[in-house]
Amino acid sequence: MARPREFSEERVLEAACDAFWEHGYEGTTTRDLVRFTGLTQPSLYNAFGDKRAVSPCTRALSRSHVAQPDRTTRTWLHACVGHYRIFCRSHPA
Repeated sequence: MARPREFSEERVLEAACDAFWEHGYEGTTTRDLVRFTGLTQPSLYNAFGDKRAVSPCTRALSRSHVAQPDRTTRTWLHACVGHYRIFCRSHPA
C-alpha cells in the first residue's frame, strides 16, 4: 500500500517554478528541483515523473496564479514577476 504524500503538491510546484524561473528550463537540473522543493529525488520522480512532467505542471500552476488574483497578493505578484523574467530571457535585448 502506498504511503500518503507528506507534502503540498501546490507548494512543490511553486518551488519548481522558482527553479525554472531562476535557471531556465534547460538550465534546471533534477538536483535543482530537489534543492528548491525539499523533496528527495525518489519522491520527486514518484510524484511527478521527470523534469518534463514537472514543467507543464508549473506552467499550468503559474497561469492559474495570474488568472486568479484573489490568491494572496504576494503569490500573484510572484507569478507575474516570474512570467516577466521568462519573457525577458526568451526575448534578449
